[in-house]
Amino acid sequence: MRHRLRLIKRILMHRMRGKTWHTDRYGMGYWIWDYHRAVTTPPGEPRTDDSGVIEQLRNVYQAIDSLPGSDTDRRTSNDVGAYIGVITLAMDRLGPSNHTIHSFEADDLNFEHLNLNTGGHEVVTHNVAVSDVPGTMTFTRNRDHGTNHLGGPSEAEGEAAVVYEVPVDSLDNFGSTNDIQTIDVLKIDVEGSDINVIRGADKLLGAQRIKALIVELPLEEQGRAEMTAVLRAHGYVPAFISRNSTGLVESTEAAYSREIRSPLNMLAVTPDIAELLDFPQS
Repeated sequence: MRHRLRLIKRILMHRMRGKTWHTDRYGMGYWIWDYHRAVTTPPGEPRTDDSGVIEQLRNVYQAIDSLPGSDTDRRTSNDVGAYIGVITLAMDRLGPSNHTIHSFEADDLNFEHLNLNTGGHEVVTHNVAVSDVPGTMTFTRNRDHGTNHLGGPSEAEGEAAVVYEVPVDSLDNFGSTNDIQTIDVLKIDVEGSDINVIRGADKLLGAQRIKALIVELPLEEQGRAEMTAVLRAHGYVPAFISRNSTGLVESTEAAYSREIRSPLNMLAVTPDIAELLDFPQS
């Protein structure tokens, strides 16, 4: 009983103005908000739908660290669709010390939360969306702020959605403007517009200046096939990340259907990193 009272007191102390302090099993601490489905985040688990992403981040950074010249390069990673910053924090924790993370979040409210969670880390935040061309675009904010997206609301989202204009950049333009030569890891999770972010990194990908990509998978088979084909055309080796596990499976529809829980993300890497990580053949 006494232990339970201490636990309740601790929870109440960490709960302020609709947000709760959360510490996960990777040693990361951050705020989560009530309308971010805080109740669905089990104690000790990361606030992400797939802890396999964080496991693969660890593997990828270890592989990059073993490549010649990695200790002298000016290292960067990009988190596109950063939400409240969990993957950004994982990049900061698992990446090298000589490392800067550029974290992109278009929604104004999520951006405030991102800054609160990443303050004091080697993170540069950008309140812009990322797509295939620079400019401005319509943006939709939903009740669940983890499902915000570029474009207007769907019929299912209806009148509850808030629609406004946001600035947009492409990764090719951002890299050129900021003199970014290479990117260790590019993570993309932008609720259905992920292929457009990839198209906007055509020059970076064509020169294999991005060493690894972790991308949310399209829900449709045609979209998954297109994403795989585009990355293969640039010389990358793709695999699906087994949901909430350390495993990878081949990036085929047969493997996708075979998994008990459908994979949520793809990992695509340059051939030298694929050899180090023992990628599945497909």
